[in-house]
Parts: sequence; C-alpha cells; structure tokens
Amino acid sequence: HNPYTVPASILSKLPAKLHLQPAHPLHTLKTLIHSFFLSTSSPTPFRTFDTIPPTVTTTECFDDLAVPKDHISRSPSDTYYISPDTLLRTHMTAHTPRLLREGHHAFLACGDVYRRDTVDRTHYPVFHQMDGVRLFEGAGEEEIVEDLKEVLGGLVVKVFGEGLQIRWVDTTFPFTEPSFEMEIMYNGEWLEGLGC
Repeated sequence: HNPYTVPASILSKLPAKLHLQPAHPLHTLKTLIHSFFLSTSSPTPFRTFDTIPPTVTTTECFDDLAVPKDHISRSPSDTYYISPDTLLRTHMTAHTPRLLREGHHAFLACGDVYRRDTVDRTHYPVFHQMDGVRLFEGAGEEEIVEDLKEVLGGLVVKVFGEGLQIRWVDTTFPFTEPSFEMEIMYNGEWLEGLGC
C-alpha cells in the first residue's frame, strides 16, 4: 500500500467546496456564523477566509502547531498524504500560524478537511470545520475565558435559537490551555457542541 495515494473517491470531493455553494446547508450555516462574528463588538473586526486550498505541508499541519512527531494524526493511517511532506489538511488550524504571521488578529477560517475515517453514523473522511481566532492584548486569562464563553454562547443561540440548555465542561485538549467543551442538551442527553 502506497501511503502517498489519495483514493479517487476522496480526490473527487476536492472541487465540491460545499461551504461555498449558495444552495447548500453548509453555506447557510457558514454565512450565519460569519454574520454573527462580523456583528460582534470586537475591537478588531473579524476577517473571513473560506477559499484557502486544502493542500498543506507537514510543517503547516503539524510542526507549526507543535504536534509531536509520534502523534497518531501524523500517521498515513489517519492522514491523506500526497507526498512525504504534503497532505490534505486534517484541520483548519493548519492555516492559523500563517494567518497570524500575516498580521491577522481576528479571523474565521472555514473549509473542508480530510481524515482517513471509516464511514459510520458519526464519521466521514471529508467534513467541514471553522476555526475562529482572536488575539487579546493586555487581558488576563479570566477575562479571555469569560469573553470566549459569552461569544460562543451567543453564537449557539444565533444558530439554534433561544431556550437551549448549555453547559461548559473543563477538559484537556493537547493544544489549548485552558480547554473547554460546550455541551448542549438534546433529547435528554448532553452532546458536545464544540471544543475550544
């Protein structure tokens, strides 16, 4: 098995760009989220990036984000490699360091991402992500966490409407500190809505 072979079934998805198709539900959701963030009173207006090509380097996807060399996400069993140092992005965060270096301090990056997943009711090898980044200057951790929870809580109300039960759970993600999950009550169960 050649680890640098991307199946035709995956390559055929590259031109779809569903989040850019006006009649597609992903476009509707992306537009709703963009409008929410563009209307916030952030001192730095949010920029949106939704046409970034999905091919990235291992440096962008892993090294710039301090992903350990032995992390499972680097494995050809998890990632679609095109060559030893080029792959289909596994997350939108692959673009964050470059966007920060370019001087963007508040932005949303949306696009399709690719992972070697077995198809089941909750997994598919192509899906969409949106990353939001905002830098704070001179603010303490408590102020930043309060703002994060307030803004994301407002986003969930904008997307799903009033009356939702949400809760915040302290958790551990390898690349964020502190880390939280927002859970939403649905049909009597708490479901993860987002991680940050």
